[in-house]
Amino acid sequence: MVVEVDENYDLNEDQKAYSVILEGRTQYPTLGGVVIVEDLVLTGTPNQEYSVSFSSDGIKTDLPANKELMLELNTTSIDIDIELGLRGCQVGEYFTTGGKCLACEGIGFTLKA
Repeated sequence: MVVEVDENYDLNEDQKAYSVILEGRTQYPTLGGVVIVEDLVLTGTPNQEYSVSFSSDGIKTDLPANKELMLELNTTSIDIDIELGLRGCQVGEYFTTGGKCLACEGIGFTLKA
């Protein structure tokens, strides 16, 4: 199973202020027909949506049920696309130059001019 992010998913140039980063592994083994995808972190432009695609060359597209599904979905592959919305920083968090919201630690605050 391969995991990819569509970096140009419905974003204009201003909304692409921070490059999308997918932290963690992007390839996962299939064991007995089951894939466990874990420890993925998506970082990108706050308050924007991204499309994450999960695909596998282990799905046999020539099987009758899969052919029927692809015909029904009007597609040539059986990928799973998930739309994810990233939130902005919350109270008690600050925005880093890398595009992440991190918790303010200790007693303190950040000022925004």
